[in-house]
Amino acid sequence: TLYLCEREGLEKVLIHFDELDQGMSRFDYSRQQMITGLILATRAINREAAKNTVKLKSVVYLRTDLWDEINFSDKNKITSTSVLDISWDEESLLKVVNSRVKSIVGSEWQYLHDGVKMRGRQQKFSYIVARSFLRPRDIISFLNILLDKAKKRIASKGGVTVFINKDIVESRREYSTYLRRELHDEISPHWAEWEDSLRIISKIGLLSFARVTFEQRYTQSISPQSDRTSEQALETLYEYSVIGAYRASGYGGKKWVYRYSEPGEAWDSSGSLFKVHLGLKEHLALKE
Repeated sequence: TLYLCEREGLEKVLIHFDELDQGMSRFDYSRQQMITGLILATRAINREAAKNTVKLKSVVYLRTDLWDEINFSDKNKITSTSVLDISWDEESLLKVVNSRVKSIVGSEWQYLHDGVKMRGRQQKFSYIVARSFLRPRDIISFLNILLDKAKKRIASKGGVTVFINKDIVESRREYSTYLRRELHDEISPHWAEWEDSLRIISKIGLLSFARVTFEQRYTQSISPQSDRTSEQALETLYEYSVIGAYRASGYGGKKWVYRYSEPGEAWDSSGSLFKVHLGLKEHLALKE
């Protein structure tokens, strides 16, 4: 690669490796070894490039759960020196949305809706973000569904040409199905039967549920050949933010903690109350 760059007179080259989980049904040992090999190879290339005149940089994009699962001798060293965690919040997500909207219609989000707050006096964008995993693709998926709902409303009944609360509410079910598919792609390579737990939660029927209730139904519903206990099932659901845990906030009170928004909050085996992520409420037909 360095030889070709020098021969062609390229002064700066960026090589990106993305979507490494595409089509992956199992994150088995062979796949782990392949990704480990890629990571080590890119590090070697970057080191060699640093000795040459060519400014070559290779970057591997990897989901956090996949990175956590692989193990190799230099992983800790690479984590501390070469890993950049990409995280988002509502403000940065809004910047992404405004950038995309401006490039398409020359406007920004604030001019695309009627300004009326959602139930609970929540701003529309905050309402959408609360149903995401703080990822741009989640927000964009919700907005694409929202746009389709608004177009259909305007075509059939007329009315304002901006998003209204009714459009957002009617977008939730389709978006909820999208979110379940996203989770399936992430969890199934590690736990093929994970949706059995979703069905149990759906039968409980409530957004918040007690550990004892889940354990009773899990014991009754899961096959004896299942490779996870109810405790392990809850822990895995927590790790992927399917559920949040009710725990002390550090300020004398309690709050709901989700791994996607607070990655430093590890699983607490003593937790007794859990809440399903809001984005899955419609897909699982849950009540508050």
